[in-house]
Amino acid sequence: MRAAIFCFAVFLSIASSGLAQETFCKCRPKSPCWPSTFDWARFNASISGRLLHPSPPAAVCYPDQPHYNTTTCQKVRSQWFSSEFHATDPISLDSPGWSGNISGVPSCPPILENGTSITGDPNAGVRGCQQGHYSQYVVNATSIADIVTAVRFAKWRNLRLVVKNTGHDFLGRSTGYGALSIWTHHLKNITYHESFNVGHCPSSSAQTAATLGAGVQVGEMYEALEKYGMTMVGGANPTVGVMGWFQGGGHGPLSSTYGMGAHNLLQATVVLPSGEVVVTDDCRYPDLFYALRGGGGGSFGVVVSATMKAFPSPRTTHHTFVLSTKGTQYQKEFYNTAAWILSQFPALKDAGLQGYFGFRKIVTPTGPTLNLNWGFYLFEKSAGSMEALFQPIRNALTTEGNSTLNYFSRVASAPTFYQQYLISSSPQPVATMTGAMGGWLMPRSALTDVSRLARTLEIVGPTMDGPIGMHISGHFSCPNNSPNIPIALNPTWNNCVVNLVPFEPVPDGSSPEIREANARKMTFTKNQALKDIAPYSGAYFNECDVNDPTWRQTTFGPNYEKLLSIKRLYDPNGLLYCKNCVGSEQWQEQIDGGLCQSKGWGMAEMGDGDDDEFVKGRE
Repeated sequence: MRAAIFCFAVFLSIASSGLAQETFCKCRPKSPCWPSTFDWARFNASISGRLLHPSPPAAVCYPDQPHYNTTTCQKVRSQWFSSEFHATDPISLDSPGWSGNISGVPSCPPILENGTSITGDPNAGVRGCQQGHYSQYVVNATSIADIVTAVRFAKWRNLRLVVKNTGHDFLGRSTGYGALSIWTHHLKNITYHESFNVGHCPSSSAQTAATLGAGVQVGEMYEALEKYGMTMVGGANPTVGVMGWFQGGGHGPLSSTYGMGAHNLLQATVVLPSGEVVVTDDCRYPDLFYALRGGGGGSFGVVVSATMKAFPSPRTTHHTFVLSTKGTQYQKEFYNTAAWILSQFPALKDAGLQGYFGFRKIVTPTGPTLNLNWGFYLFEKSAGSMEALFQPIRNALTTEGNSTLNYFSRVASAPTFYQQYLISSSPQPVATMTGAMGGWLMPRSALTDVSRLARTLEIVGPTMDGPIGMHISGHFSCPNNSPNIPIALNPTWNNCVVNLVPFEPVPDGSSPEIREANARKMTFTKNQALKDIAPYSGAYFNECDVNDPTWRQTTFGPNYEKLLSIKRLYDPNGLLYCKNCVGSEQWQEQIDGGLCQSKGWGMAEMGDGDDDEFVKGRE
């Protein structure tokens, strides 16, 4: 199951304290190049009043803020840990640490009456509320024309441009200091096709599909397709936005059977950094289509809609399992047993099992316990088949584990995937703490040496004496038989069994030095331990270590150079930037929030239109 907590990791070594004066930078607030109030008003008129200038949602909790309101503040506090709350706010984020500066302190968290943040930072009220790295202006896009106009305005005025649907991104890619944000959340159209054919491709054949608007979330997609007895590959969390999910690759409860989200894209409508609108598929702009299938969101253009494959919704069996320690002294026994269980995963994967699992520390009235829990799916098979697959693990636990470990097992079935998904899945709490995240794809070879795997899990996972919130999320969702189609997804996905995503929390209010030490521990100890047992593997673009010094190879593998050439073709001036995205090495984020070109890159062009051409260019 999806990890409950993901937040900010210190963005090491990418940030610079300052560059030479002649270095080219994106225009930022208070700079002479920043659009005037009149400029913003004229831009707003060109998009029919859809320009927003929002304050951070928790600003209502601070007495010195103009919209201070204790009643509204209480509502914000009550919803702060809900992903849906952040999705429906134009600038808010599931991981609010990215709203702060490079030190990772949230710029405007909800506070109690005594000034302590609801996540425990006693100095939050003293620091006050700042806009920080929340986007400065937002286009509430309701049409392609809104997006085209926003792209052209950002290019013309040399503004940082970001795209947000839900703000679910764990690496802060949907926000930026001084940015103009395109908020796609209200583009919710869903059209089902009983027979969809990519007309310009002679080799294409008709198939069931659905076209989704840029604001559609996973839960909305599943619900809409259920009406037709169909489903689509989507994420585990219902609040995840589909567009960013599939562009990063897109794993989910169905991806072992039907492929990743990137495998299932048939066609997309995209606003390019030039402002041109194109429809891309296997035969039109095939290089762009390749890049959208796993090359990372926010890099090549703004996806306005996507048509993806649909499948008959399968009869679904679900297995819930929890393994936990009986006492605080059984940490080694726990990881030895857990490692042996993971060594069984290749066979379970071959049998069709897939889903999500995690390692966590739970505090109970009798003391802390460690647990391994999962929610696994099996399609078009009976409950008896699920029980039979689990029986070898049950036998081992019954024989060896009674004195040190407890376990719980339950099997349930439903006529369709969505009906079971509603029972077994729910939005996970977000924004509960900050910290550092890692991630590594584990092939079969990494799961065979049980002793070494146990030692690795104990290094990477939660410990009895470790902080609450330290955990590993596990994705048992690597595709079984990847379709033989050209996509940009790191090919290590073709060989993995699980994806392990560790998280190392740091208390809110910690100093920059503590946060940096925490981030280095993740990069050079925890994530490195995973790399050591799977040295030729890689990481998932949407959930990985932002400080990985080899991120290009780690995330994209042999596809990076091709993706970089596509980036240069469609976005030669670097209008679209996001952390550890293709072409991001062209830029450096500054301590003061600015975004400036890296040394060795030439002066970027700022666009060649004048104000009149910008206004006339609206489509």
